[in-house]
Amino acid sequence: MAPQVELSRDDYEKAIARIFVYHPDTQEKIAVGTGFLVAPGYVLTCAHVVLQALGCHDKSEFKAASDPPDQTIRLDFPVVNSPAIEAKVVEWEPYAIDNGDIAGLKLLTAAPPSLHPLPLIRCRCEEIQDQTHGVYGFADDVGNRTDAYRPKANAAGGRFQLWKPGDNPPDETIQGGFSGAAVWNQERRGAIGMIATATSSKSDRSKAYAIGEALLFPVVQRLFARSLYDCIQDHLNPAIYRASETAFWLCDADGGSSQDGLLARLLDLAELPSRGWQEEEREIDRLTQWAGYFSVMDGLPSELVDVLEAWVGLRQFDFNKLYTRANRDRQERQVSSGNTLKHLMVQIKPDEENTANVKLWAWVIDDRDRYDPLEPPQPRLKDEIVPWRDVPQFLDSWLKGRRDLPELMLHCFVARQDLGWDLDAQETQNGLSLGSRYKLVMRTDLSQSPTVPQYYSRWEKQWAAVEERQREKASSTFVRGDCSSNTKRLFGQLRKAEMAILENLPNDKHKVEEIFQFLAEEGCWPIVLWVRHHEVCQQLDPLLDCAVIDLPEQVYNARSDTLELEPGEDALGCHLTLVWEDFKVIPPTWEPLNQQVC
Repeated sequence: MAPQVELSRDDYEKAIARIFVYHPDTQEKIAVGTGFLVAPGYVLTCAHVVLQALGCHDKSEFKAASDPPDQTIRLDFPVVNSPAIEAKVVEWEPYAIDNGDIAGLKLLTAAPPSLHPLPLIRCRCEEIQDQTHGVYGFADDVGNRTDAYRPKANAAGGRFQLWKPGDNPPDETIQGGFSGAAVWNQERRGAIGMIATATSSKSDRSKAYAIGEALLFPVVQRLFARSLYDCIQDHLNPAIYRASETAFWLCDADGGSSQDGLLARLLDLAELPSRGWQEEEREIDRLTQWAGYFSVMDGLPSELVDVLEAWVGLRQFDFNKLYTRANRDRQERQVSSGNTLKHLMVQIKPDEENTANVKLWAWVIDDRDRYDPLEPPQPRLKDEIVPWRDVPQFLDSWLKGRRDLPELMLHCFVARQDLGWDLDAQETQNGLSLGSRYKLVMRTDLSQSPTVPQYYSRWEKQWAAVEERQREKASSTFVRGDCSSNTKRLFGQLRKAEMAILENLPNDKHKVEEIFQFLAEEGCWPIVLWVRHHEVCQQLDPLLDCAVIDLPEQVYNARSDTLELEPGEDALGCHLTLVWEDFKVIPPTWEPLNQQVC
Protein backbone atom coordinates (compact mmCIF):
# COMPACT_ATOMS: atom_id res chain seq x y z
CA MET A 1 0.00 0.00 0.00
CA ALA A 2 1.30 3.46 -0.87
CA PRO A 3 2.29 5.80 1.95
CA GLN A 4 -0.33 8.29 3.13
CA VAL A 5 2.20 11.01 2.31
CA GLU A 6 4.15 10.10 -0.81
CA LEU A 7 7.85 10.63 -0.31
CA SER A 8 10.38 11.57 -2.97
CA ARG A 9 14.00 10.64 -3.49
CA ASP A 10 14.91 13.98 -1.88
CA ASP A 11 12.89 13.04 1.21
CA TYR A 12 14.79 9.75 1.33
CA GLU A 13 18.19 11.42 1.25
CA LYS A 14 17.18 13.99 3.88
CA ALA A 15 16.27 11.18 6.28
CA ILE A 16 19.69 9.51 5.97
CA ALA A 17 21.87 9.94 9.06
CA ARG A 18 25.67 9.98 9.17
CA ILE A 19 27.04 8.22 12.25
CA PHE A 20 30.47 9.57 13.10
CA VAL A 21 33.25 10.05 15.60
CA TYR A 22 35.41 13.12 16.12
CA HIS A 23 39.09 13.03 15.13
CA PRO A 24 41.01 13.22 18.43
CA ASP A 25 43.31 15.97 17.14
CA THR A 26 41.38 18.01 14.58
CA GLN A 27 37.85 17.35 15.96
CA GLU A 28 36.69 16.80 12.39
CA LYS A 29 33.86 14.36 11.81
CA ILE A 30 34.88 10.90 10.63
CA ALA A 31 32.01 8.82 9.27
CA VAL A 32 31.79 5.24 10.52
CA GLY A 33 28.43 4.26 9.07
CA THR A 34 24.89 5.19 8.15
CA GLY A 35 21.39 5.13 9.63
CA PHE A 36 17.97 6.49 8.75
CA LEU A 37 14.99 8.07 10.47
CA VAL A 38 12.39 5.31 10.72
CA ALA A 39 9.98 6.70 13.37
CA PRO A 40 9.55 10.16 14.94
CA GLY A 41 12.68 10.67 17.07
CA TYR A 42 14.20 7.27 16.26
CA VAL A 43 16.93 6.09 13.89
CA LEU A 44 17.58 2.56 12.65
CA THR A 45 21.10 1.31 11.94
CA CYS A 46 23.29 -1.78 12.31
CA ALA A 47 24.55 -2.95 15.67
CA HIS A 48 28.10 -3.17 14.32
CA VAL A 49 27.93 0.48 13.20
CA VAL A 50 27.13 1.50 16.78
CA LEU A 51 30.07 -0.56 18.01
CA GLN A 52 32.38 1.05 15.44
CA ALA A 53 31.28 4.46 16.67
CA LEU A 54 32.33 3.35 20.16
CA GLY A 55 35.80 2.22 19.01
CA CYS A 56 35.25 -1.49 18.21
CA HIS A 57 36.52 -2.60 14.80
CA ASP A 58 37.12 -6.35 15.05
CA LYS A 59 34.42 -8.92 14.29
CA SER A 60 35.28 -10.77 17.46
CA GLU A 61 34.45 -7.60 19.41
CA PHE A 62 31.18 -7.28 17.49
CA LYS A 63 30.20 -10.85 18.33
CA ALA A 64 31.05 -10.36 22.01
CA ALA A 65 28.69 -7.41 22.39
CA SER A 66 25.52 -9.30 23.25
CA ASP A 67 24.05 -6.46 25.35
CA PRO A 68 23.31 -2.93 24.17
CA PRO A 69 26.02 -0.41 25.06
CA ASP A 70 25.25 2.34 27.56
CA GLN A 71 27.31 5.04 25.85
CA THR A 72 25.76 7.59 23.52
CA ILE A 73 26.88 8.02 19.93
CA ARG A 74 26.71 10.99 17.59
CA LEU A 75 25.01 11.46 14.28
CA ASP A 76 23.72 14.18 11.99
CA PHE A 77 21.65 14.57 8.83
CA PRO A 78 24.11 16.08 6.33
CA VAL A 79 21.67 16.72 3.46
CA VAL A 80 19.80 19.22 5.64
CA ASN A 81 22.96 20.48 7.42
CA SER A 82 21.70 19.47 10.84
CA PRO A 83 23.90 19.95 13.91
CA ALA A 84 25.37 16.95 15.69
CA ILE A 85 22.80 14.99 17.69
CA GLU A 86 23.51 12.56 20.50
CA ALA A 87 21.60 9.28 20.48
CA LYS A 88 21.31 6.34 22.83
CA VAL A 89 20.64 2.69 22.04
CA VAL A 90 17.12 1.57 23.00
CA GLU A 91 16.72 -1.54 20.81
CA TRP A 92 19.43 -4.12 20.17
CA GLU A 93 19.79 -7.33 18.18
CA PRO A 94 23.46 -8.39 18.46
CA TYR A 95 25.78 -8.72 15.50
CA ALA A 96 25.89 -11.93 13.48
CA ILE A 97 27.02 -12.40 9.90
CA ASP A 98 23.70 -13.89 8.81
CA ASN A 99 21.11 -12.47 11.22
CA GLY A 100 20.54 -9.85 13.88
CA ASP A 101 22.84 -6.82 13.66
CA ILE A 102 20.08 -4.27 14.24
CA ALA A 103 20.11 -1.23 16.55
CA GLY A 104 17.39 1.32 17.32
CA LEU A 105 18.57 4.75 18.46
CA LYS A 106 16.59 7.38 20.35
CA LEU A 107 17.58 10.92 19.41
CA LEU A 108 18.30 12.99 22.51
CA THR A 109 17.64 16.17 20.52
CA ALA A 110 14.78 16.53 18.06
CA ALA A 111 15.52 15.89 14.40
CA PRO A 112 14.97 18.81 11.99
CA PRO A 113 11.21 19.22 11.41
CA SER A 114 11.64 18.96 7.63
CA LEU A 115 12.55 15.26 7.90
CA HIS A 116 10.05 12.48 7.23
CA PRO A 117 10.57 8.99 8.67
CA LEU A 118 11.04 6.48 5.87
CA PRO A 119 8.34 3.84 5.41
CA LEU A 120 9.53 0.25 5.16
CA ILE A 121 7.85 -1.84 2.45
CA ARG A 122 7.34 -5.57 2.83
CA CYS A 123 7.88 -7.48 -0.41
CA ARG A 124 9.31 -10.70 -1.77
CA CYS A 125 12.48 -10.80 -3.83
CA GLU A 126 10.68 -11.90 -6.99
CA GLU A 127 8.29 -8.93 -6.73
CA ILE A 128 11.08 -6.36 -6.98
CA GLN A 129 13.88 -8.12 -8.85
CA ASP A 130 13.15 -6.11 -12.02
CA GLN A 131 13.05 -2.80 -10.16
CA THR A 132 16.14 -0.72 -9.59
CA HIS A 133 17.14 0.51 -6.14
CA GLY A 134 19.35 3.24 -4.79
CA VAL A 135 21.34 3.61 -1.61
CA TYR A 136 22.76 6.74 0.03
CA GLY A 137 25.55 6.07 2.49
CA PHE A 138 28.82 7.22 3.98
CA ALA A 139 31.82 5.32 2.71
CA ASP A 140 33.53 8.69 3.25
CA ASP A 141 32.72 11.79 5.27
CA VAL A 142 30.84 13.49 2.44
CA GLY A 143 28.62 10.60 1.46
CA ASN A 144 27.28 9.64 -1.93
CA ARG A 145 24.50 7.70 -3.54
CA THR A 146 24.73 4.64 -5.74
CA ASP A 147 21.91 3.45 -7.97
CA ALA A 148 20.83 0.65 -10.29
CA TYR A 149 20.99 -2.17 -7.76
CA ARG A 150 18.59 -5.07 -8.05
CA PRO A 151 17.74 -7.85 -5.62
CA LYS A 152 19.20 -11.02 -7.05
CA ALA A 153 18.28 -13.69 -4.54
CA ASN A 154 17.43 -14.35 -0.95
CA ALA A 155 20.64 -14.89 0.98
CA ALA A 156 21.23 -16.55 4.34
CA GLY A 157 18.96 -15.30 7.10
CA GLY A 158 16.35 -14.11 4.59
CA ARG A 159 18.41 -11.14 3.44
CA PHE A 160 18.33 -9.65 -0.05
CA GLN A 161 21.48 -9.93 -2.13
CA LEU A 162 21.84 -6.75 -4.19
CA TRP A 163 23.92 -6.54 -7.35
CA LYS A 164 24.43 -4.41 -10.44
CA PRO A 165 23.75 -5.88 -13.86
CA GLY A 166 26.77 -5.97 -16.17
CA ASP A 167 25.71 -3.03 -18.34
CA ASN A 168 25.99 -0.61 -15.42
CA PRO A 169 29.24 1.23 -14.69
CA PRO A 170 31.22 -0.42 -11.89
CA ASP A 171 32.52 2.75 -10.23
CA GLU A 172 29.58 3.42 -7.93
CA THR A 173 29.60 0.64 -5.37
CA ILE A 174 28.13 0.00 -1.95
CA GLN A 175 31.03 -0.03 0.48
CA GLY A 176 31.53 -0.67 4.17
CA GLY A 177 30.36 2.74 5.37
CA PHE A 178 26.98 2.13 3.77
CA SER A 179 26.05 -0.29 6.57
CA GLY A 180 22.80 0.90 8.15
CA ALA A 181 21.57 2.70 5.03
CA ALA A 182 18.01 2.26 3.78
CA VAL A 183 17.58 0.67 0.34
CA TRP A 184 15.25 2.97 -1.58
CA ASN A 185 12.69 1.72 -4.10
CA GLN A 186 11.56 4.67 -6.19
CA GLU A 187 8.62 2.82 -7.73
CA ARG A 188 7.15 1.99 -4.33
CA ARG A 189 8.31 5.20 -2.62
CA GLY A 190 9.74 3.42 0.38
CA ALA A 191 12.61 1.35 1.71
CA ILE A 192 12.71 -2.41 1.17
CA GLY A 193 15.40 -2.99 3.78
CA MET A 194 18.69 -1.89 5.39
CA ILE A 195 22.23 -2.55 4.19
CA ALA A 196 24.07 -4.87 6.59
CA THR A 197 27.20 -6.07 4.78
CA ALA A 198 28.98 -5.44 1.49
CA THR A 199 31.84 -7.05 -0.43
CA SER A 200 33.81 -5.90 -3.46
CA SER A 201 35.29 -8.17 -6.10
CA LYS A 202 38.48 -7.74 -8.12
CA SER A 203 36.43 -6.27 -10.94
CA ASP A 204 35.40 -3.52 -8.52
CA ARG A 205 31.82 -4.71 -8.55
CA SER A 206 30.14 -4.99 -5.22
CA LYS A 207 27.61 -7.34 -3.73
CA ALA A 208 25.62 -6.04 -0.82
CA TYR A 209 23.25 -7.75 1.57
CA ALA A 210 20.20 -6.03 2.96
CA ILE A 211 18.02 -6.98 5.92
CA GLY A 212 14.44 -7.02 4.62
CA GLU A 213 11.42 -5.34 6.21
CA ALA A 214 10.05 -8.62 7.59
CA LEU A 215 13.18 -9.02 9.74
CA LEU A 216 13.31 -5.35 10.71
CA PHE A 217 9.61 -5.19 11.57
CA PRO A 218 9.79 -6.28 15.25
CA VAL A 219 12.43 -3.64 16.04
CA VAL A 220 10.59 -0.96 14.05
CA GLN A 221 7.36 -1.86 15.88
CA ARG A 222 9.07 -1.28 19.23
CA LEU A 223 10.51 2.02 18.02
CA PHE A 224 7.03 3.14 16.99
CA ALA A 225 5.74 2.05 20.40
CA ARG A 226 8.34 4.31 21.97
CA SER A 227 7.45 7.19 19.66
CA LEU A 228 3.75 6.73 20.53
CA TYR A 229 4.65 6.95 24.21
CA ASP A 230 6.65 10.11 23.49
CA CYS A 231 3.51 11.62 21.91
CA ILE A 232 1.49 10.94 25.04
CA GLN A 233 3.87 11.43 27.96
CA ASP A 234 3.64 15.24 28.05
CA HIS A 235 -0.14 14.96 28.47
CA LEU A 236 -0.23 12.23 31.11
CA ASN A 237 -2.78 12.75 33.87
CA PRO A 238 -5.32 10.46 35.59
CA ALA A 239 -7.89 10.95 32.81
CA ILE A 240 -5.34 10.06 30.11
CA TYR A 241 -4.29 6.97 32.06
CA ARG A 242 -7.93 5.88 32.31
CA ALA A 243 -8.38 6.42 28.58
CA SER A 244 -5.26 4.35 27.87
CA GLU A 245 -6.51 1.53 30.11
CA THR A 246 -9.81 1.42 28.19
CA ALA A 247 -7.89 1.31 24.90
CA PHE A 248 -5.78 -1.61 26.16
CA TRP A 249 -8.92 -3.43 27.24
CA LEU A 250 -10.51 -2.91 23.81
CA CYS A 251 -7.33 -4.27 22.23
CA ASP A 252 -7.69 -7.42 24.34
CA ALA A 253 -4.21 -6.76 25.67
CA ASP A 254 -4.49 -8.82 28.83
CA GLY A 255 -0.80 -9.43 29.39
CA GLY A 256 -0.11 -6.38 31.54
CA SER A 257 -1.58 -4.00 34.07
CA SER A 258 -1.43 -0.29 34.73
CA GLN A 259 1.32 -0.96 37.29
CA ASP A 260 3.66 -2.00 34.47
CA GLY A 261 3.76 1.54 33.11
CA LEU A 262 2.44 2.87 29.82
CA LEU A 263 5.70 2.45 27.87
CA ALA A 264 6.16 -1.16 28.97
CA ARG A 265 2.59 -1.99 27.98
CA LEU A 266 2.96 -0.36 24.57
CA LEU A 267 6.16 -2.32 23.98
CA ASP A 268 4.33 -5.52 24.92
CA LEU A 269 1.48 -4.59 22.60
CA ALA A 270 3.94 -4.12 19.73
CA GLU A 271 4.84 -7.82 20.05
CA LEU A 272 1.25 -9.10 19.70
CA PRO A 273 -0.15 -10.29 16.36
CA SER A 274 -2.86 -8.32 14.60
CA ARG A 275 -6.53 -9.13 15.20
CA GLY A 276 -7.80 -9.20 11.63
CA TRP A 277 -8.40 -5.49 11.09
CA GLN A 278 -7.46 -4.50 7.56
CA GLU A 279 -7.22 -1.45 5.37
CA GLU A 280 -7.00 -2.01 1.63
CA GLU A 281 -5.91 -5.64 2.13
CA ARG A 282 -3.17 -4.61 4.55
CA GLU A 283 -3.33 -5.74 8.16
CA ILE A 284 -3.63 -3.09 10.85
CA ASP A 285 -1.17 -4.00 13.57
CA ARG A 286 -2.23 -4.09 17.22
CA LEU A 287 -0.22 -0.98 18.16
CA THR A 288 -1.97 1.14 15.50
CA GLN A 289 -5.30 -0.34 16.53
CA TRP A 290 -4.61 0.80 20.11
CA ALA A 291 -3.91 4.33 18.83
CA GLY A 292 -7.33 4.25 17.13
CA TYR A 293 -9.12 3.15 20.31
CA PHE A 294 -7.21 5.70 22.38
CA SER A 295 -8.10 8.56 20.02
CA VAL A 296 -11.87 7.99 20.42
CA MET A 297 -11.72 8.46 24.19
CA ASP A 298 -13.27 11.63 25.61
CA GLY A 299 -11.17 14.39 27.07
CA LEU A 300 -8.02 14.10 24.92
CA PRO A 301 -6.49 17.53 24.21
CA SER A 302 -6.97 18.51 20.57
CA GLU A 303 -3.21 18.86 20.11
CA LEU A 304 -2.76 15.25 21.29
CA VAL A 305 -5.36 14.04 18.79
CA ASP A 306 -3.49 15.93 16.04
CA VAL A 307 -0.24 14.20 17.04
CA LEU A 308 -1.98 10.81 17.05
CA GLU A 309 -3.34 11.52 13.57
CA ALA A 310 0.18 12.32 12.32
CA TRP A 311 1.55 9.18 14.01
CA VAL A 312 -1.07 6.96 12.35
CA GLY A 313 -0.27 8.58 9.00
CA LEU A 314 3.38 7.59 9.44
CA ARG A 315 2.18 4.03 9.96
CA GLN A 316 0.70 4.33 6.44
CA PHE A 317 -2.93 4.13 7.54
CA ASP A 318 -5.89 6.50 7.12
CA PHE A 319 -6.64 8.06 10.51
CA ASN A 320 -10.25 8.97 9.72
CA LYS A 321 -11.09 5.40 8.69
CA LEU A 322 -9.27 4.00 11.73
CA TYR A 323 -11.07 6.42 14.06
CA THR A 324 -14.47 5.49 12.64
CA ARG A 325 -13.74 1.76 12.85
CA ALA A 326 -12.46 2.00 16.43
CA ASN A 327 -15.41 4.13 17.57
CA ARG A 328 -17.95 1.81 15.98
CA ASP A 329 -16.31 -1.20 17.61
CA ARG A 330 -16.27 0.56 20.99
CA GLN A 331 -19.97 1.34 20.71
CA GLU A 332 -20.90 -2.17 19.60
CA ARG A 333 -19.06 -3.55 22.63
CA GLN A 334 -20.86 -0.99 24.83
CA VAL A 335 -17.68 0.47 26.25
CA SER A 336 -17.76 4.00 27.63
CA SER A 337 -15.64 6.63 25.89
CA GLY A 338 -14.63 8.22 29.18
CA ASN A 339 -17.59 10.29 30.39
CA THR A 340 -15.50 13.43 30.85
CA LEU A 341 -18.09 15.52 29.02
CA LYS A 342 -21.64 15.38 30.35
CA HIS A 343 -24.71 16.45 28.39
CA LEU A 344 -27.46 18.57 29.93
CA MET A 345 -30.72 18.50 27.97
CA VAL A 346 -32.96 21.49 28.65
CA GLN A 347 -36.40 21.41 27.07
CA ILE A 348 -37.99 24.87 26.78
CA LYS A 349 -41.76 24.91 26.20
CA PRO A 350 -44.35 27.72 26.35
CA ASP A 351 -46.46 27.96 29.48
CA GLU A 352 -50.06 27.42 28.44
CA GLU A 353 -51.35 29.78 31.14
CA ASN A 354 -49.01 32.69 30.52
CA THR A 355 -47.35 33.24 27.15
CA ALA A 356 -44.66 35.40 28.77
CA ASN A 357 -43.38 32.33 30.62
CA VAL A 358 -41.86 29.02 29.64
CA LYS A 359 -41.61 25.63 31.34
CA LEU A 360 -38.21 24.05 31.72
CA TRP A 361 -37.35 20.37 32.00
CA ALA A 362 -33.76 19.16 32.31
CA TRP A 363 -31.98 15.78 32.28
CA VAL A 364 -28.28 14.95 32.66
CA ILE A 365 -26.67 12.28 30.46
CA ASP A 366 -23.42 10.90 31.85
CA ASP A 367 -22.67 8.66 28.87
CA ARG A 368 -24.25 9.42 25.52
CA ASP A 369 -23.40 5.99 24.12
CA ARG A 370 -25.27 4.16 26.88
CA TYR A 371 -28.17 6.57 27.23
CA ASP A 372 -31.59 5.06 26.52
CA PRO A 373 -34.44 7.61 26.21
CA LEU A 374 -36.92 4.85 26.99
CA GLU A 375 -35.21 4.38 30.37
CA PRO A 376 -34.16 7.96 31.17
CA PRO A 377 -32.58 9.38 34.32
CA GLN A 378 -34.73 11.36 36.72
CA PRO A 379 -35.24 14.96 35.57
CA ARG A 380 -33.15 17.60 37.34
CA LEU A 381 -35.84 20.17 36.50
CA LYS A 382 -39.53 19.50 36.00
CA ASP A 383 -42.13 22.05 34.93
CA GLU A 384 -39.98 24.91 36.24
CA ILE A 385 -41.82 28.11 35.24
CA VAL A 386 -39.50 30.93 34.25
CA PRO A 387 -40.15 34.21 32.40
CA TRP A 388 -38.99 33.77 28.79
CA ARG A 389 -36.58 36.70 28.98
CA ASP A 390 -35.00 35.33 32.19
CA VAL A 391 -34.09 31.87 30.86
CA PRO A 392 -30.35 32.64 30.37
CA GLN A 393 -29.98 34.09 33.88
CA PHE A 394 -31.93 31.23 35.42
CA LEU A 395 -29.88 28.53 33.67
CA ASP A 396 -26.60 30.21 34.58
CA SER A 397 -27.57 30.56 38.25
CA TRP A 398 -28.92 27.01 38.41
CA LEU A 399 -25.76 25.52 36.86
CA LYS A 400 -23.48 27.39 39.26
CA GLY A 401 -24.89 25.35 42.10
CA ARG A 402 -24.28 22.00 40.37
CA ARG A 403 -20.75 20.94 41.29
CA ASP A 404 -21.35 17.53 39.72
CA LEU A 405 -21.45 19.20 36.28
CA PRO A 406 -17.93 20.64 35.92
CA GLU A 407 -17.83 20.29 32.13
CA LEU A 408 -20.85 19.83 29.94
CA MET A 409 -22.50 20.46 26.63
CA LEU A 410 -25.75 22.35 27.09
CA HIS A 411 -28.49 21.22 24.67
CA CYS A 412 -31.39 23.70 24.53
CA PHE A 413 -34.46 22.22 22.84
CA VAL A 414 -36.93 24.76 21.43
CA ALA A 415 -39.64 24.78 18.79
CA ARG A 416 -38.33 25.07 15.25
CA GLN A 417 -39.53 28.63 14.81
CA ASP A 418 -37.61 29.67 17.95
CA LEU A 419 -34.23 28.46 16.73
CA GLY A 420 -33.63 31.99 15.52
CA TRP A 421 -33.54 33.11 19.15
CA ASP A 422 -29.91 33.94 19.87
CA LEU A 423 -29.99 32.25 23.27
CA ASP A 424 -26.22 31.76 23.24
CA ALA A 425 -25.65 35.53 23.00
CA GLN A 426 -28.04 36.48 25.81
CA GLU A 427 -26.40 38.00 28.88
CA THR A 428 -26.52 36.41 32.30
CA GLN A 429 -26.58 38.22 35.67
CA ASN A 430 -22.84 38.93 35.63
CA GLY A 431 -22.95 40.40 32.14
CA LEU A 432 -21.43 37.36 30.43
CA SER A 433 -23.23 35.49 27.66
CA LEU A 434 -24.57 32.00 28.22
CA GLY A 435 -22.66 30.75 25.17
CA SER A 436 -19.35 32.06 26.49
CA ARG A 437 -19.75 30.08 29.72
CA TYR A 438 -20.92 26.74 28.33
CA LYS A 439 -20.63 24.66 25.17
CA LEU A 440 -24.18 25.56 24.21
CA VAL A 441 -25.96 24.13 21.19
CA MET A 442 -29.47 24.77 19.96
CA ARG A 443 -31.72 21.78 19.23
CA THR A 444 -35.07 21.25 17.56
CA ASP A 445 -37.75 20.08 19.99
CA LEU A 446 -39.71 17.75 17.75
CA SER A 447 -42.49 17.42 20.32
CA GLN A 448 -43.24 21.09 19.56
CA SER A 449 -42.39 20.87 15.84
CA PRO A 450 -44.46 18.03 14.37
CA THR A 451 -43.15 16.64 11.12
CA VAL A 452 -43.56 13.62 8.90
CA PRO A 453 -42.31 10.23 10.21
CA GLN A 454 -39.94 9.88 7.23
CA TYR A 455 -37.90 12.65 8.80
CA TYR A 456 -36.53 10.36 11.49
CA SER A 457 -35.02 7.74 9.20
CA ARG A 458 -33.39 10.45 7.05
CA TRP A 459 -32.09 12.22 10.13
CA GLU A 460 -30.60 8.99 11.47
CA LYS A 461 -28.85 8.34 8.13
CA GLN A 462 -27.49 11.89 8.06
CA TRP A 463 -26.15 11.57 11.61
CA ALA A 464 -24.50 8.25 10.71
CA ALA A 465 -22.80 10.01 7.78
CA VAL A 466 -21.62 12.77 10.11
CA GLU A 467 -20.14 10.19 12.51
CA GLU A 468 -18.23 8.66 9.60
CA ARG A 469 -16.70 12.06 8.86
CA GLN A 470 -16.32 13.49 12.35
CA ARG A 471 -12.50 13.44 12.19
CA GLU A 472 -12.46 15.23 8.83
CA LYS A 473 -11.75 18.93 8.54
CA ALA A 474 -14.82 21.10 9.13
CA SER A 475 -13.70 23.45 6.35
CA SER A 476 -14.04 20.69 3.76
CA THR A 477 -17.31 19.16 5.00
CA PHE A 478 -19.58 22.18 5.46
CA VAL A 479 -21.63 23.68 2.63
CA ARG A 480 -22.06 27.44 2.93
CA GLY A 481 -25.31 29.14 2.03
CA ASP A 482 -26.16 32.85 2.03
CA CYS A 483 -29.56 33.31 3.66
CA SER A 484 -29.87 36.84 2.28
CA SER A 485 -30.07 35.41 -1.24
CA ASN A 486 -33.13 34.04 -2.99
CA THR A 487 -34.70 31.24 -0.92
CA LYS A 488 -34.89 28.88 -3.91
CA ARG A 489 -31.20 29.43 -4.63
CA LEU A 490 -30.30 28.90 -0.96
CA PHE A 491 -32.19 25.61 -0.82
CA GLY A 492 -30.50 24.51 -4.05
CA GLN A 493 -27.08 25.14 -2.48
CA LEU A 494 -27.93 23.16 0.63
CA ARG A 495 -30.09 20.35 -0.73
CA LYS A 496 -27.27 17.74 -0.83
CA ALA A 497 -25.45 18.98 2.28
CA GLU A 498 -24.92 16.92 5.43
CA MET A 499 -23.59 19.90 7.38
CA ALA A 500 -24.48 23.48 6.57
CA ILE A 501 -23.34 27.01 7.34
CA LEU A 502 -26.10 29.61 7.17
CA GLU A 503 -24.61 33.04 6.66
CA ASN A 504 -26.53 36.29 7.15
CA LEU A 505 -29.56 34.66 8.74
CA PRO A 506 -32.18 37.46 8.76
CA ASN A 507 -33.93 38.64 11.92
CA ASP A 508 -37.20 37.47 10.44
CA LYS A 509 -39.20 34.86 12.32
CA HIS A 510 -41.11 33.77 9.22
CA LYS A 511 -37.91 33.36 7.16
CA VAL A 512 -36.29 31.34 9.95
CA GLU A 513 -39.34 29.10 10.17
CA GLU A 514 -39.32 28.61 6.40
CA ILE A 515 -35.64 27.63 6.42
CA PHE A 516 -36.09 25.11 9.19
CA GLN A 517 -39.24 23.71 7.66
CA PHE A 518 -37.08 22.97 4.64
CA LEU A 519 -34.46 21.48 6.97
CA ALA A 520 -37.02 19.08 8.41
CA GLU A 521 -38.69 18.03 5.17
CA GLU A 522 -35.73 17.99 2.78
CA GLY A 523 -32.40 18.48 4.50
CA CYS A 524 -32.44 16.79 7.92
CA TRP A 525 -29.06 18.38 8.61
CA PRO A 526 -27.62 17.20 11.92
CA ILE A 527 -25.21 20.15 12.20
CA VAL A 528 -25.91 23.75 11.24
CA LEU A 529 -23.74 26.76 12.05
CA TRP A 530 -25.32 30.18 11.81
CA VAL A 531 -23.37 33.35 11.23
CA ARG A 532 -25.91 36.04 11.94
CA HIS A 533 -23.92 39.08 10.76
CA HIS A 534 -22.51 39.47 7.25
CA GLU A 535 -19.59 41.65 8.38
CA VAL A 536 -17.96 38.80 10.33
CA CYS A 537 -18.34 36.06 7.70
CA GLN A 538 -14.73 36.58 6.60
CA GLN A 539 -13.60 35.52 10.08
CA LEU A 540 -15.18 32.11 9.68
CA ASP A 541 -12.33 30.23 7.95
CA PRO A 542 -9.96 30.05 10.97
CA LEU A 543 -12.85 28.74 13.08
CA LEU A 544 -13.37 25.88 10.63
CA ASP A 545 -9.72 24.81 10.77
CA CYS A 546 -10.59 21.86 13.02
CA ALA A 547 -12.14 18.43 12.93
CA VAL A 548 -15.94 18.34 12.78
CA ILE A 549 -16.09 16.70 16.22
CA ASP A 550 -14.17 19.64 17.71
CA LEU A 551 -16.51 22.32 16.33
CA PRO A 552 -18.48 22.84 19.59
CA GLU A 553 -15.18 23.51 21.36
CA GLN A 554 -14.13 25.96 18.61
CA VAL A 555 -17.45 27.82 18.78
CA TYR A 556 -17.21 27.94 22.58
CA ASN A 557 -13.69 29.40 22.32
CA ALA A 558 -14.87 32.00 19.82
CA ARG A 559 -17.73 32.99 22.11
CA SER A 560 -15.37 33.14 25.11
CA ASP A 561 -12.99 35.43 23.23
CA THR A 562 -15.75 38.05 23.14
CA LEU A 563 -15.33 38.54 26.90
CA GLU A 564 -12.13 40.49 26.21
CA LEU A 565 -13.73 42.89 23.75
CA GLU A 566 -13.88 46.59 24.38
CA PRO A 567 -17.38 48.17 24.27
CA GLY A 568 -18.45 48.66 20.67
CA GLU A 569 -16.09 46.02 19.26
CA ASP A 570 -17.55 43.31 17.06
CA ALA A 571 -16.29 39.75 16.58
CA LEU A 572 -17.37 36.44 15.15
CA GLY A 573 -18.11 34.97 18.60
CA CYS A 574 -20.91 37.50 19.14
CA HIS A 575 -22.83 36.17 16.13
CA LEU A 576 -22.56 32.38 16.19
CA THR A 577 -25.31 29.88 16.85
CA LEU A 578 -24.54 26.17 16.57
CA VAL A 579 -27.28 23.60 16.01
CA TRP A 580 -25.95 20.14 16.89
CA GLU A 581 -28.70 17.55 16.37
CA ASP A 582 -27.02 14.58 18.05
CA PHE A 583 -29.24 11.61 17.31
CA LYS A 584 -28.22 9.90 20.58
CA VAL A 585 -29.01 12.85 22.86
CA ILE A 586 -32.80 13.30 22.71
CA PRO A 587 -35.34 14.07 25.46
CA PRO A 588 -37.42 11.19 26.82
CA THR A 589 -40.59 13.27 26.41
CA TRP A 590 -40.59 13.11 22.62
CA GLU A 591 -43.85 11.56 21.55
CA PRO A 592 -42.46 9.97 18.35
CA LEU A 593 -39.82 8.18 20.40
CA ASN A 594 -42.36 6.89 22.93
CA GLN A 595 -44.25 5.40 20.01
CA GLN A 596 -40.97 3.85 18.81
CA VAL A 597 -41.24 5.59 15.47
CA CYS A 598 -37.55 6.46 15.37
